[in-house]
Amino acid sequence: MSYDNKFVKRHPVKKLPELRINEILNSFGHAVDPLFEMNIPNTWWCDIEVAVSDEGFPDPEDAFTPINTISLTKFPRTIIWSRKNLTEQE
Repeated sequence: MSYDNKFVKRHPVKKLPELRINEILNSFGHAVDPLFEMNIPNTWWCDIEVAVSDEGFPDPEDAFTPINTISLTKFPRTIIWSRKNLTEQE
């Protein structure tokens, strides 16, 4: 019976509506809780620093200037590779 006391008839569909999908998922109880949790991806940032000549930044396809540092950051951790030993300030 529907909310207005009428009989409900089921009929086949090619795509389940969102409400029906939620009904099916909720029928599994707490087993599906992880599907609805906030899952934040493990994001890293990459920064590549190159030497800059008097002519400005080099064309990336030519790559005439050397790479000075490469850093990977996932807050609060940063990993740095460089051509020379760096101080804390650098």
